[in-house]
Amino acid sequence: MTKSNFSLRNAFVVYVFGTYEKYIPSFIYFINKNYPDDDILVFSQGQIGSNIKKIIRNLNNYQIYENILLEHKDILGGGPRVLRYLLPRDYLKDYEYVYVGDVDILILKENESLFDFHKSQMEKINLPFSNKVRFLPNGGISERLTGLHFFEVAPYYDKVEDLIFRLLNDKVFSEEYLKKLERDEHTLYRLAMDCFNFDPLLLTKTERPWHGFHIGVVRGGKKLTEKQLKENSSISFDEIKCQLGDVLHEKEFVEIFNSTFCIELYWSFKQFDLNLPFSFHLSFLLYGLNKKYKKVINKLKNIFNF
Repeated sequence: MTKSNFSLRNAFVVYVFGTYEKYIPSFIYFINKNYPDDDILVFSQGQIGSNIKKIIRNLNNYQIYENILLEHKDILGGGPRVLRYLLPRDYLKDYEYVYVGDVDILILKENESLFDFHKSQMEKINLPFSNKVRFLPNGGISERLTGLHFFEVAPYYDKVEDLIFRLLNDKVFSEEYLKKLERDEHTLYRLAMDCFNFDPLLLTKTERPWHGFHIGVVRGGKKLTEKQLKENSSISFDEIKCQLGDVLHEKEFVEIFNSTFCIELYWSFKQFDLNLPFSFHLSFLLYGLNKKYKKVINKLKNIFNF
């Protein structure tokens, strides 16, 4: 791994657990490509697999933190997903701006950089963070932010640090505070409201683009819809297709893809009707065969009790 000197002032942050580590290589690759001067901090609830570490060893500007907040794996208020918003300040103190996102989003190039976009939006709403309050299905205003959270580290942690500390270190307080909060985004809303007393109506009018392509939308073989792109992307279908098509000609990315096959990433490329390398189709075939093999083995184990 080539590590930056961390004199850079911006960082992308993700918190991963379980099978989500399979997205790490593509997440880092696309940020290296489109934000080469910014850092990537990957926090993992457990140990990152040795195969993933091997695949990303030649990528740049990232730091892996393992076994982070493992003792809070059963936390209320959204489960492990909420821990990305409860990271102690020490991990981020060397940065001016941080973007906490989803590891299954491919960060792409935009006309306005992600950091400039959110800094401008923070100025407009006069808050040290940038996010959006979601609407309810009936059109009402929810008590839920989105999962993509941008903030200016110093003024943000000056307000939230004490509350985060109590949530991580006072079990009785934590359980009482979180017990009625269903999702991590509900918890983030309450944390931000308690610390900043923001105007919910104002934050319904802000924007929260993907800043790339969210490969999670095709999970389970789902189809990308025009509505999803319109509501979540600042980049057009054709622009996304062009940028995804570019990496298909980059040897390093092809090697990463074939070394850690991710079915959602394969389906994502298929959504844009791209001409994929033969090796991608071969990896897909091997993935399918391996999946069937494991299914047969599990059936045999159940039959013969071994």
